[in-house]
This record gives sequence, C-alpha cells and structure tokens, in this order.
Amino acid sequence: MEIFVSGEGRKELAPNLIGLDYTFKAKEKTYEKAVEIGTKIVADYLQFLIGEGFDKREFKTSSMRVSEASTYDGKTKKYIKDGYLFVQEASIEFDYDLKRMAKIIEATSKLKIPPTYEIVFDFKDKVQMEDEIVTLAVLDAKHKAENIAKAMGKRIKECKRVEYSTNARGFSGHYDMMECRMMSKESSAQNIEQVFVPEDIVLTKSVNCVFEA
Repeated sequence: MEIFVSGEGRKELAPNLIGLDYTFKAKEKTYEKAVEIGTKIVADYLQFLIGEGFDKREFKTSSMRVSEASTYDGKTKKYIKDGYLFVQEASIEFDYDLKRMAKIIEATSKLKIPPTYEIVFDFKDKVQMEDEIVTLAVLDAKHKAENIAKAMGKRIKECKRVEYSTNARGFSGHYDMMECRMMSKESSAQNIEQVFVPEDIVLTKSVNCVFEA
C-alpha cells in the first residue's frame, strides 16, 4: 500500500538585512537632455550615498532605459508625443540597522530631486537554512504517514518518492516620496525609525512524499 502525504518545514526569522530599491526618473524634451539630466540625478545620488558611508560598488543598477513619453489628449482622444523619459532602477543592501535606514530616508526625502524607492526587510542567509527546513518537512511528512499507517493497522517501510518546492516570504513596504517628505517635515529620523516594525520572515518548504506501508 502507498501513502501520499505532504509535510511542511517552517521557520520564522528576524530580518537581518535591509534593501532599498530605487527608481530614478527624468523627463525632458529631447533624448539627449533626458540622458544628461537622468544620469546626473543618479550620479548625484550616488555621491550622497558615498557620503553616508557606502562604497560605490554597493550601488547596483538593475536596469536603465530611455523611451518616448506621451500624454493623452482628451479632445482628440489620442496619445501625443511629449518628450523622452529616462528611468534607471538600482538598489543597495546593508546589515539590519533601523537608525541608518531612518537617516537615509530622512536625508533622501529632503533632496531637490529624490528618487522613489521601496524598502525591503529580508534575511540574507536563507540558503543556509534550507537543509534544516527540508529536514523538518520530511520529518513532518513521515509523522503524518506513520499516523495514517497506524490507523490502518500497518507500519510504514520506506519513502519511495519525494518532491519539494521552496516558498520564502519576506516583509516589504513601499513608501512614495510624498509620504516620506511629509514624514520628514513632521518628525526626525528617530521618529521615522519607530514607524518601521518589520514582521519576522517566514521560510517554508513543502515536501510531498510517497511512503510504502
């Protein structure tokens, strides 16, 4: 007889990594001007980060594009060309430090041309935990199979097949610059720090097992 069961390994971990995912934008009438202004905005922000103690190699660019911009004309009911839009996405990561994060948020919100960004709380050693979580999932599956076999007056002999998948969930929140500007006007970095209370990161692995009984 074969017994099909699913087991789950689960761990809740406090985040130990903060990531800031930035989006820089610049809209200008010409392609050349959009590139010029856009790259200057990014370069200026990089200098700002260096001033906050980051190495320029920690500033990772994931994408950069320049495309034609358009606006919708309600009268003609058509989109018309409206210059060019520069967009660059980049990110930085650093060890979990809410004070440092709050300082960056406050300072960024006061820049003349600030980027928008997403704050992500994460756990940097997820891969290291996988073996332990898989073991917990297999033990859970085995325990369920033993209970089923016992209820039928049998005992499990061996696991004939195992299939598993990974599901990792972290906490992330998006805060646009209008919200951050308002926050900075009304409170200090110390108060900003108190607003962010990240959830524990939940790491799980689901295992499907076939036991012979």
